[in-house]
Amino acid sequence: MKPETSPVLKGVVALSNRITRLIMMEILKYPDVQGRAGIMEHILRVGEELQSMQNFEGMFSVMGALTGGPIARLNQTMNAMSPEAKSVMARLKNYTANNFKRYRREVAELVQQGQEAQGKVNFLLFSACTFRDLVYIEELQNMRDSENSEDEAQYINWKKMELLYDILNGHTIVQDSNFNVLPNE
Repeated sequence: MKPETSPVLKGVVALSNRITRLIMMEILKYPDVQGRAGIMEHILRVGEELQSMQNFEGMFSVMGALTGGPIARLNQTMNAMSPEAKSVMARLKNYTANNFKRYRREVAELVQQGQEAQGKVNFLLFSACTFRDLVYIEELQNMRDSENSEDEAQYINWKKMELLYDILNGHTIVQDSNFNVLPNE
């Protein structure tokens, strides 16, 4: 990604990485297992709230911190967490399983709702997954609509266009989102 041609995307990635590092540093500040387990449980509740708000970028930043190397190796801390926190952790980790299958399913449902509600659905996509999909589609140079087409240059790759449409349609609905976040009381 070229920063001069994609400053907004670069900013989104940088912010997500800063949040992930901040969470890791906050957990590692605690010298004892109980302190680290307590802050991890609190951070899991934040991740769960982000998921309920359909803020997938934020949720994946939280999960990136909790599953990243420095934190994932804290076995005693993980064992000290409550069963409820472990359950939340497993549920949120499930969003990345099988090539982000659960995340993709929920986004597809939200996009469908957004189309039916004329864009009045609020959610934030996970940019890293979108980038990954766009790179995948770009590298599908040999994808053809039919196995019999000999001269690919003469044909439009409709499958590739449909995949791009799905991604861009989701982003269009996200652009129309309007989060109304209430202040803490």
